[in-house]
Amino acid sequence: MALLLATPGSALTCAGDCDGDGAVTVDEIVAMVTIALDLEPVDICRSSDRDGNNAVEIDEVIAAVSFALNGCPSSPTATPAVPTATATQTPPATCAAAAPAVTTPKASSACVALPGMFVDCFETSGLDVGPYQGQNGAAVADIDGDGLPDVFLWSSSGTARLFRNLGHDMQFESIADSAPVWLGEATVIVAAFGDLDNDGKPDLVVSVNNEPIKVEGAIDSQTDAAYPCDGVARNAFSNHVYRNLGGGHFDEVTDAWGFSQRAPEPGDSTVRRGLSLVDLNLDGRLDVVEFRFDPDTRPLTFLSQPDGMTWREAGRDVFGDARGLTWNVFFTDSNHDQLLDAFVLNDYWEDAPSKWYVRTDRSVTYEERDLSPLFGTAASGAPMGAATADLNGDGELNLVVTDTGDQHVFSSGRNVEDAWNVKQNPSRYGIQQNCWSVAVIDLENDGKPDLFFTCAGFEKGWPDRATSFVLRNKGGTFQPAPGVLPNEDVPTWEDGLAVADFDQDGRLDILTGGEGSPPRLLWNQIPAGHALALRLKGRRGNAQGIGARVEVKAAGLPMQVREMFPGGATWGYSDSQLLFGMGAATFATVTVDWRPAGGAGVQTVELPPGATVIEEP
Repeated sequence: MALLLATPGSALTCAGDCDGDGAVTVDEIVAMVTIALDLEPVDICRSSDRDGNNAVEIDEVIAAVSFALNGCPSSPTATPAVPTATATQTPPATCAAAAPAVTTPKASSACVALPGMFVDCFETSGLDVGPYQGQNGAAVADIDGDGLPDVFLWSSSGTARLFRNLGHDMQFESIADSAPVWLGEATVIVAAFGDLDNDGKPDLVVSVNNEPIKVEGAIDSQTDAAYPCDGVARNAFSNHVYRNLGGGHFDEVTDAWGFSQRAPEPGDSTVRRGLSLVDLNLDGRLDVVEFRFDPDTRPLTFLSQPDGMTWREAGRDVFGDARGLTWNVFFTDSNHDQLLDAFVLNDYWEDAPSKWYVRTDRSVTYEERDLSPLFGTAASGAPMGAATADLNGDGELNLVVTDTGDQHVFSSGRNVEDAWNVKQNPSRYGIQQNCWSVAVIDLENDGKPDLFFTCAGFEKGWPDRATSFVLRNKGGTFQPAPGVLPNEDVPTWEDGLAVADFDQDGRLDILTGGEGSPPRLLWNQIPAGHALALRLKGRRGNAQGIGARVEVKAAGLPMQVREMFPGGATWGYSDSQLLFGMGAATFATVTVDWRPAGGAGVQTVELPPGATVIEEP
């Protein structure tokens, strides 16, 4: 076979464009296949190896086929950067010699479906906030009311942008001039959507670093201090709140809504590692809990005020001594008393273990409880992400927690990870499985919720390896589900996670956040039964029904129970739409308990499969 060599040093922007002419031909796809089969070396077509692992995988071949059918995206070296509302990383005076890192959104093209599995559509989606030397993540919500989940995507070494879902083939477009958050020198650390003012439009809460973090710099994980170019530590973090005005436009209301007024603890910075939006004071409006990765700092809580327009810091004593290397503050009604309890998930630190706080009454009062082995007086493991669902059909919620080593499941106060075959330790590489986030996904919509875990090592280049994986629910126990993820035998560096039914076909899709690597947009193409897709609209309770408990009963299927809580992942916030598998059932009985969401009662309705909004009476 003739060698299809691109000019050394040329900008190869299109997977499979071996000769760099801006198009992918049949011969070039054939060349890729021969590389994938180990019949030719990867050097004959360097552009086919998108991830630089000296191999060609199926998703790279699929991307090349897509480019052959729809054309290659425009090369950033040939097209001037279009001025958009992007975070241009302008260096400080000490880095004047370095060029600003300005990125132009990638052109989108149709993702090629591959029935029977998840297909990675990130390369062709139009989503792009690179470069991706640090962490990246996403918050997802329908920001413009068209029924399609949109994406706020960020990279700690790149930019941050809002992307509108175009509603077909996993395609997105960048929304220009949507808010000042991605103007100027700002690096997004974490973000979450929530309808704070109950106007039916999800608002955006963002934690940013106002100093640019250049590629040649670093981040001190203990202090969150940026060292850009000159080696001088800077601690210039802030949190911003943006009101959704509709149509993809946002207005900053940080000061007007009271979020800039806070009383830092000694040694505290204002940066947060994560956000949870729930109605803590049960007044029908979401409150904001911020937490950070610091063994001496406790979560910071902002409670909505009686004026209906502002929030005020409630101090650090809401959850007691909840300090630690906190990855998550996860809320769930763990004892079914219509009050949300809190699990504070801390990375391992001897003097700051993970904690479980049970709410005792409708005032904002919590008591610490023990849930062995993770939550108690002694540090154990390094829990990072959490999710809840009724996994065994008994009508009670189970808690799934990710960890370094064993993955955990708690049922009725018992750790059942061994009995249910969930712990998955060691990994397929014979070493401990280091997982960060988990999502509940019903692969076949058979009413038995399955689990997806994002996994990564501790740091690029270390010998530890991990791979994101899916566990299929077999009705009482779980089994690995091989063949449903692309490149499943290749180590992953995924910690962030957001899930949504991006194409509204009744199957949950996945957007992962990478660590030193691009995200993956996993399009669900697994054959499945009917689904019931629910959004909630609170009246007395908060507008999105965050915290509400939803029970679904359908003929021939196990009982299903979920909670409306989009948080729980590291570097990710999911869409506030719940999907329930209905198999071949033609209707379901749905019961919504609005009380944990600040509402007043319980509502039962009969619904057919499809997308529905349930309004609180």
